[in-house]
Amino acid sequence: MAMKKTHDPATGVFISHKRLDRLLTGLMTKQYPLLEFADTTDVERALPHIFEAFDVYPSEFVRSLIFMVELRKRVGIKGREVGGYAPWKGICISGIGREAEGVWLAHMVHHELAHHVSKKGFRKRVRKEWLELNGDAEYIGYDEYFRRSEAGLLPSEEDVADLGFLESYGMASIEEDFATIAAAIMTWGPEFWQEAKHYKTLRNKAFIVLRVYELVDKRMTLEWFGFEIVKNDEVVGTGEA
Repeated sequence: MAMKKTHDPATGVFISHKRLDRLLTGLMTKQYPLLEFADTTDVERALPHIFEAFDVYPSEFVRSLIFMVELRKRVGIKGREVGGYAPWKGICISGIGREAEGVWLAHMVHHELAHHVSKKGFRKRVRKEWLELNGDAEYIGYDEYFRRSEAGLLPSEEDVADLGFLESYGMASIEEDFATIAAAIMTWGPEFWQEAKHYKTLRNKAFIVLRVYELVDKRMTLEWFGFEIVKNDEVVGTGEA
């Protein structure tokens, strides 16, 4: 029998790639008209990467944020295809059976989960501190981001980093800024921190990300992320959890 649903063995999170019921599918296709379900074979190939991504976290942490993962071949918002989105208590990953393989797929899980972390722990005072780090750099909004992207007008990778962003997509909103950095931390670990040390604003934002994760789950301390505080409150470590 073809697989229609499964559960992550560590967290118990429900994983689906077929319609859950007629009402839910109707709501999804109305809100996200670009919707294509993934083939069972492609989903089965993707599942180990989903499980591996969840294994990075305390299982209770994941369960406190989401109860469902939707895997899709294609999904879009406002007529544009996207790699994923984070609805209430769930995440949706697009591209299954196409580019969504291996590290890329795990990275998308971390990115969409980070949106739930920010909703829960990115408090007003912390957001204010984050915005102060931006200086004169401003968020341009999703529509303007896609317009510039399609016109080839986005800044280079190096220029983006100089402005304090990890990637140009982070310029779309404070939520994407947070999620792009959080996903890189969870996916790349020491490699991210090695690169971030060259960009003060980016590094400072990354440490705010760690604080927000700890606000959501007290077990996810600096030590959990591979750092420790030494004399004069200096933070040292490689970021290898």
